[in-house]
Amino acid sequence: MCRHVSVTDAAVELTADLIEYDGQENPTLLLTNSIEIMTMPLSELNQRLSNLAIEIKEQLTAQNRRLVLAESCTCGLVASTLGAVSGISDVFCGSAVTYRNETKASWLNVSREALDDPNIGAVSQIVAEQMAQGVLINTPEACLAASITGHLGPSAPEKFDGVVFIGVASRGQPSVTVQKRTVSMGAPEIVTLREFRRREAAIFVLEAILSELERSAN
Repeated sequence: MCRHVSVTDAAVELTADLIEYDGQENPTLLLTNSIEIMTMPLSELNQRLSNLAIEIKEQLTAQNRRLVLAESCTCGLVASTLGAVSGISDVFCGSAVTYRNETKASWLNVSREALDDPNIGAVSQIVAEQMAQGVLINTPEACLAASITGHLGPSAPEKFDGVVFIGVASRGQPSVTVQKRTVSMGAPEIVTLREFRRREAAIFVLEAILSELERSAN
């Protein structure tokens, strides 16, 4: 199913909000900030999650690939969303829910130095990258890995409030793509801000996975 090629020394491609950096000084337009998600009713948000999961299952099946996840701030919601799709076990290996830093380090071999560094920390590009790499290395039957780390509040430092980093790694590919996204500052009254943000963040992960699958299909 997969070519078993190490991704340990993979390069990183970082996308931040509306721009993608090529590692130098030349940003190019890439992402929208998903304004439509921020204004969706909760029912539409949940339907969006479900629809993305179904599309991902279909793409994985068509490409004969398997997916594995490493989740921090979503705390298993991406895996739970995929798990609602019939037949997903054929293409979905599971999810490592690594909420605390020590778990990230011991389960996924994320750098303790990076986690402890006040200038890097858990909510960072490098940790999202290493989470995706680590879970892919530890799951030989998976071809594709996605990770997420972030701070969904409500008592987050201003610098990190609502910020998430999403990593996507493909076995046999020389780079890991990392996106920086920002979730909503508000939520419908019927749900807490944190829970609304968790759903948004899960949508961002599923969109990143689907984007990679569509890219590889072409």
